[in-house]
Amino acid sequence: MYSKKGVFFLIIASFFLSIFFSNFFLSKYDRYEISTDKIQDHAFVKGDITDIWIEAEKIKQDLQSGKNYFMSGTEIWRSYLPPRVIAFYSIIANYSLFSDWDNKIISSEKGKLPYLIFQSIIFFVSLSFFYLTISKIYPVKTCFFTILFLSLCPNIFLFHSSFHTESIFFSLQIFTLSIVLLRSKKIIINILIGILIGLMFLQKTTMIYYCIPIILYYIFCHRINFLKPTLFLLIGYFFIIAIVGIGNYKRAGIFYIMPGQAKHAVHFYMVDEILAKQENISVIEASVKTKNDLNNWVKKNNINFNLESDKVKYYNFLQEYSYKIFINNPVATLKYMSYKTLQTGVLDPKYIFAFFKYENSKKPPYYLEKNYKKKWLTINLIYSIIIYTIILIGFFKLNNKQNLGINILLVLSSLYLLVMLGWVGNPRYFCPILIYLSIFFGNGIVIITKKNK
Repeated sequence: MYSKKGVFFLIIASFFLSIFFSNFFLSKYDRYEISTDKIQDHAFVKGDITDIWIEAEKIKQDLQSGKNYFMSGTEIWRSYLPPRVIAFYSIIANYSLFSDWDNKIISSEKGKLPYLIFQSIIFFVSLSFFYLTISKIYPVKTCFFTILFLSLCPNIFLFHSSFHTESIFFSLQIFTLSIVLLRSKKIIINILIGILIGLMFLQKTTMIYYCIPIILYYIFCHRINFLKPTLFLLIGYFFIIAIVGIGNYKRAGIFYIMPGQAKHAVHFYMVDEILAKQENISVIEASVKTKNDLNNWVKKNNINFNLESDKVKYYNFLQEYSYKIFINNPVATLKYMSYKTLQTGVLDPKYIFAFFKYENSKKPPYYLEKNYKKKWLTINLIYSIIIYTIILIGFFKLNNKQNLGINILLVLSSLYLLVMLGWVGNPRYFCPILIYLSIFFGNGIVIITKKNK
């Protein structure tokens, strides 16, 4: 059961189970349905995913019209990679993303399943590679339960059956972690790690500074010899970053790498709330104040929102404006971020089910309804406490000199993502952290089963 054959049987079985769920969700939700006030939502492709598909269609049309790759698409508002992956899939599979492009009607025709199978293949291949790496470091049972957790934990597993950006991101995380754990000083290996970190950034912008935890791990592992692998890691990373910046420069005449949403999100989620608490005014009053400040800056600087270069200037100012409010209100900011981080940490194992079934245009959203919160909050809390307890048991039992370097890497990676994503307050954003905590979970299960025996 705990042998290499047992682990690969688990991976293969989980892969086919993933395909089953993908097919099930598509058969049930690949259609339009009325949410409220006669507003229609596509049950499978909606929310942020709709925006990704719209950008993918624009890229596809530009490429098919003969445009250069770097000139295709429009302003990089969201993460760079997801719409391009969807666009290339649409071209290769000859699949129409929209049945009515003018009215932005998502296609409900068959053809989505191969993409979901594709991202499942990538994930379970990454899992196989990860097992081959950790099997040289940890006991066989720890490895088995680690892979079991990564294979079937619903907070990871169910994303393979949706068009969210998480599945491919999980795969990139696992590939990167597997190669980093090799502790290689070879040039090609460290360039590859840098490229993978760059691809993670293209998939999710929060990974822009993820080189820092890796470099700290290098310092611990390689001591005074950390400079060489660090240099080549950065070469690989900046190579990927440069592709984005050069593409933006060719298309818009301005070199930038961070999408507008990444700078806007901080303002959208936090500024009005923090300003309201600090100045003891309503959120609406705070919103009016910030809008007036921003509008005055736009007029003063003659910002033309038809120009991408001016939009980038505005996003930069928006970010600076937000940071000034945080710096001037440190207590309110810390309280708000702490509260939202606790919300993020309450895991939701049925997130994908709820997304397909309940997520729509109605207000208030389903997750804010009293009956829904009353029913599921307790269940999610119990589920989260069980998961975290097992992780903590595994962590403390692995906290020794032999595993110190790896523990530092895993903890730094987890804290990094928590700081970068925790303030949103959405349990979906805790899921990538589970990748780094999986080894502790696997060891925790081993410890618990031993004590029970």
